Amino acid sequence: MRRQFQLLFAFAALTSVTTVRAADVDYVRDVQPIFKKYCTGCHNDAEPEGKVSLESFKSLQQGNPDGPNVLPGDPANSLLVRLIRGQDEPQMPPEDEERPTDKELALIEAWIEGGAKGPAGAAPDRMQLIVPEIGSLTDRRPISAVAISPGGDALAVARYAEVTLYRKLRGDGEDRKKLTWQPVQTLTDFRGKVTAVHFVSGGGRLLTASGVTGLGGVATIWEWPLNRKVREFVGHRDLMYDAELSRDGKVLATCSYDRDIQLWNTQTGEPLRTLSGHNGAVYDIAFSPDGEFLVSASADDTCKVWRVADGTRMDTLGQPLKEEYCVAFSPDGRRIVAGGADNNLRVWDFVSRDKPRINPVAFARFAHEGPVLNLEFTNDGKHLVTIAEDRTIKVWETQNYTEAKLWENEPEVADALAVSPDGKEFVVGRMDGALNWVSLKGIENSASGNVHAGELATTIPAAAERSKAAEQEPNNSAENAQVVQAPADITGVIDGMSEGKADVDLYRFSAKAGEEWVIETNAARSKSPLDTFVEVLTADGQRIERVQLQAVRDSYFTFRGKDANQSNDFRVFNWEEMELNEYFYANGEV
Repeated sequence: MRRQFQLLFAFAALTSVTTVRAADVDYVRDVQPIFKKYCTGCHNDAEPEGKVSLESFKSLQQGNPDGPNVLPGDPANSLLVRLIRGQDEPQMPPEDEERPTDKELALIEAWIEGGAKGPAGAAPDRMQLIVPEIGSLTDRRPISAVAISPGGDALAVARYAEVTLYRKLRGDGEDRKKLTWQPVQTLTDFRGKVTAVHFVSGGGRLLTASGVTGLGGVATIWEWPLNRKVREFVGHRDLMYDAELSRDGKVLATCSYDRDIQLWNTQTGEPLRTLSGHNGAVYDIAFSPDGEFLVSASADDTCKVWRVADGTRMDTLGQPLKEEYCVAFSPDGRRIVAGGADNNLRVWDFVSRDKPRINPVAFARFAHEGPVLNLEFTNDGKHLVTIAEDRTIKVWETQNYTEAKLWENEPEVADALAVSPDGKEFVVGRMDGALNWVSLKGIENSASGNVHAGELATTIPAAAERSKAAEQEPNNSAENAQVVQAPADITGVIDGMSEGKADVDLYRFSAKAGEEWVIETNAARSKSPLDTFVEVLTADGQRIERVQLQAVRDSYFTFRGKDANQSNDFRVFNWEEMELNEYFYANGEV
């Protein structure tokens, strides 16, 4: 009797799960979430695998190359149901993927049984993410973007799903004489992460980029003092990373993880054109100062230059070795600067204005010990600020792009950066949720102090008289070095080994600061097999630092032939960025 009761209960439970009244099923509420959970990762409008898309009801109705996806009123013979049940090939979802439950399949069948009706009224919100809401275990709120208004009196700080606006106001009591940043407004009507903020229209409006990973992005223009949306631009198929407004305010550009750049008409809110060509996520974009060109930084290890008027690709900057995270035009529009995961800062001369052509690399600098996450010029264009994953901040002068200032060991990685309009300070937003204001006062244009001008070779006159001297042993150490009167001709013998050590001869002579001496050996010219090595030491026998090597390129080489027909050779990588008077340093030798 007990077993019979258990079987009866199990049968009743199964029946209650799989039996659904068709009239109770709604496409938007019940069916579309199932398609989004199990199907649209492969069968979407952007990349419809098998030429089938279930992303929207309209796409579903278009069917597949062999016929309709569903037969209204006939779930048993509908291809969609038969593929899910494994009654037709190929089974969907594939065997190694998560499959709809019996209850979810019953909802689909009931919907088809009821006529496979589409959504009624407004279209479903494509930005709605159907996942469990899991609370954070910490109270840290990372800062994703910051911006300072053109007047320098307002600050925008972006975090997940909100932007807080601050103004410089006088405090109360003892702080009445001080101007401090105080929150005055918070924008919260976002559907996901806020990735970019920019003050526009003189600072009275704010442009934000946000979105939901895997679903889409939204660019919004706000009248932020009133917490009012002026216009929304909903687009892309994944998270929107940046939104930029042209100088005249007529064109909005957005970029996304979906690899596309979208241009929008700001007056109508309609898309103008899509710039496609990147093979990876587009992380950052920037307009030229005149608004005629756009440059983009991508995960495909390139930056691209586009003409805004017609979407023509003017050049692909292919020198980076890894993903590029940030890019900008110089304030005068003459150069493009970018940084990314290869730790380098690259500068190109912007020449592709009238027609597509190659923009030459002007400078390439090994900038940080970690990926360069963000960069921004001062308004006068004399300095560039960069922040990196290695928790360092640097300021560069922009005549020769040499380092002018370094801040090390920041408490946390910073991803957000904004320079004040007067160029006297900048602010970084860190992943621990803190803001760090840094002064730029006292940082002068350091080009003259960092760049060493080359000196012309000078002829050293021959000495009128030279003394003669013969080698006298022992002279193998600084203590017993042989004293000679320079200039001198010294003759002697160097043994290959002496008492188990390489033989050396040391000579001591007097010289004054500023004098130039030439020291040479006559071995090979006299048919000697000796391979000589000459080094000048201090008076107590210590080595003198002659040159300090600084890595300036990510060049490297492997012991492979330059082509398939060569062996016992080496192949240089990233040689395109090397310049004259730059050398390889390997295994202690240059």
